[in-house]
Amino acid sequence: MFSTSTKVTVGILLPILLFALRADSAFGQSDSLISRTLLIEDVRQLAGILEDTHPDPYIRGGGKIAFQRRIWHALEAIPEEGMTRDEFYYVLSPIIASVKDAHTKIHDPYFSSGKYNPYAPGGLPLYFDIIEQSLYVMAVADSSHKDLIGARLVSVEGVPFKKLFERQRKVKGFENVYDVLSSLGKTGTLWLGHLLGDLVPEWNDRTKIRTQLALPDGTEKEFPIDVPQQMNYAGFVYPESIEFPQLEAAIQKRDFEYTFLDSNRVSALLFIADMMGYREAFEIWQALGITTHDEKARAVYKKFHGADSPADINEVIAGIPSCSDVFRTLVEDMKKAGTKNLLIDLRYNSGGNSFMYNILIYYLYGREALLSLKGKSLEIRKFSDHYMEAYGPAGLDEANQDRAIPLSGHDYDFGADNPHRGYPPRDSIVAGFEDFASKAPTFFAEYQSGEYDGYYLPENVIVLCSPATFSSAFFMMHYLHEAGAKILGRPSAQAGNCFGDLINYQLKHSGLSGWVSHKYFELYPDEPETGEVLMPEYEMTYEKLASYNFDTNAEIMWALEILGAKLGDSD
Repeated sequence: MFSTSTKVTVGILLPILLFALRADSAFGQSDSLISRTLLIEDVRQLAGILEDTHPDPYIRGGGKIAFQRRIWHALEAIPEEGMTRDEFYYVLSPIIASVKDAHTKIHDPYFSSGKYNPYAPGGLPLYFDIIEQSLYVMAVADSSHKDLIGARLVSVEGVPFKKLFERQRKVKGFENVYDVLSSLGKTGTLWLGHLLGDLVPEWNDRTKIRTQLALPDGTEKEFPIDVPQQMNYAGFVYPESIEFPQLEAAIQKRDFEYTFLDSNRVSALLFIADMMGYREAFEIWQALGITTHDEKARAVYKKFHGADSPADINEVIAGIPSCSDVFRTLVEDMKKAGTKNLLIDLRYNSGGNSFMYNILIYYLYGREALLSLKGKSLEIRKFSDHYMEAYGPAGLDEANQDRAIPLSGHDYDFGADNPHRGYPPRDSIVAGFEDFASKAPTFFAEYQSGEYDGYYLPENVIVLCSPATFSSAFFMMHYLHEAGAKILGRPSAQAGNCFGDLINYQLKHSGLSGWVSHKYFELYPDEPETGEVLMPEYEMTYEKLASYNFDTNAEIMWALEILGAKLGDSD
């Protein structure tokens, strides 16, 4: 559907660039020794951040005593002569992993140390994706390996897939089985020689990797795959039979766009690549006094206009593409054409600001449907010193409005704990939503006018998902599903009952940095299994994927098949 540079290269490089953005040159060389005394302070600082900020860092790791035992083991692991920053990272990683929260992380300093070359990642030059709790070769970096597309992973260096999985799940916090698989495959451990070496110490000859694969015909074969010295991402090979050049060109400028899949406009495709780069999100952050996204706003402006942004941040935000504008045009075009089917593609969307889902649901399903979704899930915010440092007192002050008993700076906010206190009155739901929505005036003006309230809803709405449909993108999928849409694809690596909403942290002496959650979300209060894995109504299986020759747009093709619709010209 999209070019190699758009789909594959971005998927591979973006996480690494994110690590690079967290680089901390002020802390010197990563191989210089840091004294034991200073590292002990950093261990205690990390423990304090987790206990002060995270809603519950103990619940998934055996309780508070188990947590404190890991802190003590970390302290005991520091040698008298001290450690390098890279070595210290491995001491702290088990603490973070034990929280078992994919949104609470510590960044591997290797990727900001200057040692990493994204064009020579050093691992398997096979792009693995996920199917039915296994990994298969979705794309290859060298055309000589194209016959391996569709093959499933059996072992690496003699280590069986099941054991690789078990080792991987101990590396960091994960939401569910698909999260572990995403971290192991895709752009994770198998791809990066640094991580693969840690996971598979049996790997001795770093010039090649013994890889056993189950080929599509069922035969298993071991391949000694050479580790390339240099990667050419433009040379990636993957099966693709559908192309939308106009949509691809639009996505180069903004992260959300739509197209029609046939000449009669029976079926439409709305592609949302990301939920960080839309005007309404920046309006909300600006209204809340959050300035940490200002540079991102300028980058989005430059991407859209092809020119540097104005000095005034308000002018910048006003010049950023609005999802309200795009969604309004979409429903207008669909209504004019009498469109029957809408596919909403979230397969490559790792999240951002979740307010976008409100806007889309408003245009499709209407105000009443949107408001009916409010108040049915649990959301608990944890206030802390770390929260106050990041956001200031505005959030606490807002939470204390009209409270008989005000919250302190270290309390939990149970104001949205709806399942346990009974759903709030409708007036409260409306007032709360409209107060927040007013912080996005581009949408709120539309909402107040009522002109496009549930303007057009096609007969069939299907959300396309994958394990990469994460964080706020998962929330969008959840609420569309609750409103009546069906889900097709492979399950998300995001759990519906989870921790989230991130605050950055950095340790004083080592400079190691990361994120910590300060909210708990429970979208499925009475469904713990669904809360861990939301299964699609139409789950993509290996057999079904093979029937489409492992095409990267098999989900689109299958959705149209289910709907009895055609691609391209139609009768």
